[in-house]
Amino acid sequence: MKRMLILIVLFFPNFLHSQNLTPLSDYMRDKDYSDKAFSLHLFQRCASFFRSEYDLSENASAEASKRALSMSTDLLDIGASFLSQQENISAEMAEKKLTKTVNEIAELYIEDFKDNLMKTGSYYESGYLKEDNSICVDLFKNFKDYDN
Repeated sequence: MKRMLILIVLFFPNFLHSQNLTPLSDYMRDKDYSDKAFSLHLFQRCASFFRSEYDLSENASAEASKRALSMSTDLLDIGASFLSQQENISAEMAEKKLTKTVNEIAELYIEDFKDNLMKTGSYYESGYLKEDNSICVDLFKNFKDYDN
């Protein structure tokens, strides 16, 4: 009985923690890609993803940190433009509102990154974070190509 209790105490916390966010690949399944609400959420999530990368790499790599912040800011700007049109609010109000949401979602990503690092020794080794990274990089590249 004592052994069983020890095993439960040692392993139970691992079962309690799960990922904070639905993987983007799951979220995107069966969605209407022309829907502005869908697009806004995708920009929010990806801006948040890159914001979390910025926060995590800020002390480790100046180049990676700068790149992640730039990508987050660019996607935030596009998302704010969508939000401004969708809710008929000023660009400043949309940016303020979206920045708050992006920061909140980034905190959830950071928790998951840290949890993944503790479990695997890598931020991206397993779980949904590697997939979200790929989706967000593709989104960023597509909009940068479209913008040029």
